[in-house]
Amino acid sequence: MTAAPTAQITAAAGLNSQAATLTVVPPALSSLTLNPASVAGGTNSTGTVTMSGAAAASGITINLSSPASKTSDRALTLLERAVFGVSMPASITIPGGATSASFTITTRPVSAPTAHDIAASWGTLATRTATLTVTPPDIASITPQYLGATAGNGFSGTINLNGPAPSGGLVINMKSALAYGGTTGTFAQCGPLPSVPATATVPAGATSVGFNGTTSPGFGTYWVVGSTSTKSAMMGLSVQSVVFSVVLPASVKGGTVAQGKIHLNGPAMPPNCGNHYTLASSATNYAQVPAGVDVTPGATEATFSITTSALPASSSPVTVTITGTGIIVAENAAAPAKQWPLTATMTITP
Repeated sequence: MTAAPTAQITAAAGLNSQAATLTVVPPALSSLTLNPASVAGGTNSTGTVTMSGAAAASGITINLSSPASKTSDRALTLLERAVFGVSMPASITIPGGATSASFTITTRPVSAPTAHDIAASWGTLATRTATLTVTPPDIASITPQYLGATAGNGFSGTINLNGPAPSGGLVINMKSALAYGGTTGTFAQCGPLPSVPATATVPAGATSVGFNGTTSPGFGTYWVVGSTSTKSAMMGLSVQSVVFSVVLPASVKGGTVAQGKIHLNGPAMPPNCGNHYTLASSATNYAQVPAGVDVTPGATEATFSITTSALPASSSPVTVTITGTGIIVAENAAAPAKQWPLTATMTITP
């Protein structure tokens, strides 16, 4: 090792003087840090080497290596290290005047947690080590985080991992569940749970996979849950009851029987959730309707008769409004609720 340079410093005042020796030492390799120190296989970590002082103008070259790798219970064989190892540059240069420099560590997908010792050394002066843990990929999220869907229709989502899936892919178990305590919770709910596939497999090397589901006739707030043996993620799903409309002929001759419809934007709910719609006429002396009509579960419309009264030939046309109101039954509600009433008009002519 080359001796550290020295300088003699002398201070004089008149006939008196004092001398001291200044020894200039090079900066030392003070630390090696990894961020993050634990990553999913197939993702990267950033290593940073830091000196105790600024590098000389020519810079400082730090050698990098991974001398040992091990699983949670044993050291890896040479073959395993080739498959599950990490990749990084053989060295990194800290520029003149700087005190640190960073480098990228690339990892490969693994099937079991694997620890890698990363070493940074500056000649024979110092070596600093840090441990990088590479974990198998796991489920990170299901997107979108929250989704609204109409009862009886399909929906889709995406399962996301925190790293590439290993060889053979990664199987995610799936299910749907009531949100917020179900029938004893805060939200109204009725009908079967949404249907989702039992499993979804993220292909090898991929970080996500899509899935499709179907809502059942009914309504409620649910979770779509994806899980592995170690972690789970959820997507909120709000299933909205079908929306109805009242459909009438524009004009009908008085004294005849016309047909009206209750039309739904999705399959009708089962009777225990609400498939009954009340009807009312604004002018019963001109148009009479039944008290209500049921839409067959799974169907999207039901017809009803409108009995009109004959008008004298000299009469002006009469406009009649028919109002429909849906009845909603929640399994956790004390009494049925009414949907917002909807109306339609028709003209009765002489």
